[in-house]
Amino acid sequence: MGTELADIFCARCENQKFVVKNILADYTYYEDMQRALGSSRFLRVLQDTIPDRSMFVYKYLKDHLLFLVQRDLPLLLTKRILKDALRGLAELHHQNIVHTGQPDLFHTTGSLFFYH
Repeated sequence: MGTELADIFCARCENQKFVVKNILADYTYYEDMQRALGSSRFLRVLQDTIPDRSMFVYKYLKDHLLFLVQRDLPLLLTKRILKDALRGLAELHHQNIVHTGQPDLFHTTGSLFFYH
């Protein structure tokens, strides 16, 4: 089992939900990595940071890839979803980042995917 990299919390501000990650490892390293991926259409990117507390803030997304796979979706939509997920992985690999998580770490909103 690997070392934990973050504590994860759900937060609410007005009527919006967010995921707040307290980064337990090298904060600057992970912040630089997140910033390098910031323009991606296929990855969940930072909404904000709280540097003095080593925290990242993301939009809360309720669904994940595994949930969608279990639904009876039209074939063309399924192909689009999987293609977008692979595009996100390709962007990670282009930055020399390897995704080592589980399928439920791929969160969705609409038909777009965001790496968690």
